[in-house]
Amino acid sequence: MDEKEQAWDELRLIQGSWLPALVVLLYAMLCIARAPQIFAGRFWAEEGVYYAIFAHMTPLESLLYAGLGYPMLVSNALVLAARLVPI
Repeated sequence: MDEKEQAWDELRLIQGSWLPALVVLLYAMLCIARAPQIFAGRFWAEEGVYYAIFAHMTPLESLLYAGLGYPMLVSNALVLAARLVPI
């Protein structure tokens, strides 16, 4: 293997290992620097109307809540489980 082929092999090794991870990390840092409010918790559009009411209900009421006209038992159970994890 000559010197040129060895250089290309080393470049492929670098591109295949840490370079993509570095690019993703730098992109994530740029996104966080440009929009730090992402981690502040917020409602978007109609979420406040349909889902903020859960905060004022008991767990059983929120589990059986049918805000869109039909019971959403699985979705409501997942929301109740998510309340256990702090944001």
